[in-house]
Amino acid sequence: MESQSPPHRSERWLDKRVEQKGLRPRDAAYVIGAFWAIAVVVFGVVERLVDPKTFHSIWLGMWWAFETVTTVAGHAEARRFDTATCL
Repeated sequence: MESQSPPHRSERWLDKRVEQKGLRPRDAAYVIGAFWAIAVVVFGVVERLVDPKTFHSIWLGMWWAFETVTTVAGHAEARRFDTATCL
């Protein structure tokens, strides 16, 4: 049987915090916001590297990523919405 390594300090801190206060919606919002911000930066840089003719700077690529991440309605409003188009 494999022995497990001792938990890292951050893991112990998180476990202790969850035991004391539980998980709150605010904590989930922080996690979602952090992942969202990281995604905007990463995808902005990737778009700049992949398509430098369209995205003249990393900031423009990050703006594209921001717009893409925050867009809720997609193509559904531009086309007929029935069972056939959902498949």
